[in-house]
Amino acid sequence: MKTLKKISAVVFLFVSATTFTFAQCCGGGRTSSYGNSNSSYAKQTCSAPHGGTLQDAGKYKIEMVKELISKVDPVKFYVLDKKGKGISGKSISGTAVFKFDDNTTETITLEPTSDSGVSAQLKNKTKPFTCTVTLTVDKKTITAIFGS
Repeated sequence: MKTLKKISAVVFLFVSATTFTFAQCCGGGRTSSYGNSNSSYAKQTCSAPHGGTLQDAGKYKIEMVKELISKVDPVKFYVLDKKGKGISGKSISGTAVFKFDDNTTETITLEPTSDSGVSAQLKNKTKPFTCTVTLTVDKKTITAIFGS
């Protein structure tokens, strides 16, 4: 019986800790994962609704989704509010500056997509990059930096 109580206590503490971490990271509604040691830009990594990488941007989060093998919209960005709800891409404008390992850059004006995001028609899809995305949402400018 003591073993069962100890196991129950450990499970309760684990669930409480992960729920607390998850609530801080995503604002609820999503699972949490720990760290992204491959990216020096990662602040907090949560399960993103489109399978991308999330970064904090003021009162929003920006998700970058890379589909580099795609001919159309190889890099997409989605803006989420604090509760994880997507903001329509039609109300978002901005640019993405891609800096590649060979120190070349590509600046792209983002276009709305059919799935409530904005996309970059990246020409150089084969080189690793760092991306600085600057978006205007509700007349406020937000910025995030992503590594590839």
